[in-house]
Amino acid sequence: MKFKSAISSESDTAEACESILGDLLADRSDEPDLLFVFASCTHNIGAIRQLVSSRLPDAQIHGGTSCRGSMNEERVELSGGFALSALAVWDPDGAYGSSARACGDNPKLAARQALLSALEQAGRPGEVPDLVWLTAAPGQEELAVEAIKEVVGDRALIVGGSSADNDISGQWCQFTREAQFCEGLAVTAMFITGAVSSVFQCGYASAGRSGRVTKSDKRRLYEIDHRPAGDVYFDWSDRPAPHLTNGDDPKGLLPDSTLIPLGKVSGDLASVPFHLLLHPAAVHADGSLDLFADVQEGDEVFLMQGTKQSIVARAGRLACLARADLQSKGAQCSCALIVFCGGCMLAVEEEMETVRRSIADTLGPIPFLVMFSFGEQGQVLGGQSQHANLMISCTIFGNPAVVG
Repeated sequence: MKFKSAISSESDTAEACESILGDLLADRSDEPDLLFVFASCTHNIGAIRQLVSSRLPDAQIHGGTSCRGSMNEERVELSGGFALSALAVWDPDGAYGSSARACGDNPKLAARQALLSALEQAGRPGEVPDLVWLTAAPGQEELAVEAIKEVVGDRALIVGGSSADNDISGQWCQFTREAQFCEGLAVTAMFITGAVSSVFQCGYASAGRSGRVTKSDKRRLYEIDHRPAGDVYFDWSDRPAPHLTNGDDPKGLLPDSTLIPLGKVSGDLASVPFHLLLHPAAVHADGSLDLFADVQEGDEVFLMQGTKQSIVARAGRLACLARADLQSKGAQCSCALIVFCGGCMLAVEEEMETVRRSIADTLGPIPFLVMFSFGEQGQVLGGQSQHANLMISCTIFGNPAVVG
């Protein structure tokens, strides 16, 4: 297996494509088997698909939009708002397939069809891949993960990041060489000749306040302990609730709630609970909260707290854990694909160069690529993959270690 990353800040989409393709193929005469592409929503996604597909007619392509920009082992590209980046995978003895579908009114069916098509593209129908990579529009990730599990099993490794835009206005996109969607999903089935390790965590801890969900509807949290969820949340976080009357637009909370989200326990390690985070997006006049992940009546939810320092340090720590796990499998690190919550990135934007250096120092001289997402999927304690918010995943690919 061989890997190479490239990143461009060119505002012209055609020039940006030529730049990254030139860098990726500079010392190669063969096409990659798979190309991950992450683009700012300011780029022309249709043009990216056309240009990349024409240059790489045999490569599988998996793409999505990334909040504000992206990052690789060489640099962070955020300030210009026109980042285009890619990670190329050469693995002639492996098998890869990518497919995309519109979610429509049945996202579970869309995810199932996309996965089955991806398996066909890989030439491995009916088999369980080493890794399923998912890029979905925000809003339907839980159903997409559930559908994928129904096809390949509960223990399948499902990793990904929800597509994002720059201002939560819905300009995100998901694409493969065959199609692109604003409210869809892209799925890639990966049968890898080397080894893979993936770690999925947050940089937050419980603030010691919790309650039971007594009324909810998917991502709308109405009540905690029979009180309006917004009232409880603002009481817990020691902040005044905004004054809203009927007819008022919901009050956005994302910047203010990034360091004090909610969470729910999904497992524990040595009696230490592992939390999946729920990012409050807005509060309504009736006191209900919009979240970026589903909650169920009966769930116990906790006020979580993080710091900018804990977010900055987390990516390097995850890279260290993933590297150690990969090495325990007798493999040496060759490449990493990292999903970093876009909300967390915006909270520590001035420190992202420190984050980049931490990852690079931990992984050594290998390529890596980072996307900034509006929702994250990964494997939690207990071996099942789930969707959450304000998380970071680090997936490392490796070749067998050289002995002697």
